[in-house]
Amino acid sequence: MPFWPKELDTDIANGSFPSRGYGLGGSFDYRIAPHIAIYTGIVFHKWRFRMGEQDSLSAGDWIYEQTNALTHYTDPWTEDVFFKMNAYGLRFGARYILFPGTNTESWIGPGIAITPWNATIKATDQIGNYGTASGTTYDLFIQAGFNFAIHPARNDLSSGIIASPYLEVGYGRARNLKIDNLYMNGWTWENSKGEPAILPFRLGLYLTLF
Repeated sequence: MPFWPKELDTDIANGSFPSRGYGLGGSFDYRIAPHIAIYTGIVFHKWRFRMGEQDSLSAGDWIYEQTNALTHYTDPWTEDVFFKMNAYGLRFGARYILFPGTNTESWIGPGIAITPWNATIKATDQIGNYGTASGTTYDLFIQAGFNFAIHPARNDLSSGIIASPYLEVGYGRARNLKIDNLYMNGWTWENSKGEPAILPFRLGLYLTLF
């Protein structure tokens, strides 16, 4: 991040960014064998990080560089300022299923995602923004979860309503972020490492009807 709330200096130094995110999507799942399923789907995900708080300062090494080592603080903000990431993921994957056909199945499997993203730095009520960047990333992820029969049409998981809590790890980074005239005219923020297009650790729930 180019800057963050002054009071988070210690947390940022320890690699902790208090971000918030959520996602929603849908997928089509097909079992090619009792133990193997393949799927494709799309997910929309967004997360944000509060970079500045109203009436408070922000700090950042990038500001230190732009001011030629004079200061690494902004002026007090007139409203909250956020880094916001929106992304769409087109996903393809496979799952290996343990104990297929029972009322409780467990599964694990890898996938690949094509993810267009858009990053924006803006104030809460600002019309427009301080800057934006966009691109597409191609990444791998892995899922692990359980299938529970809420209302099986037959006494197994071959049909009915299924709930599947899961953990998902992966997705890559929105790299080569660049925003001109950020905070001050003539200041350019470049981040070759980038930020997560989608937060890398996610808990979710599939609701399946089939």
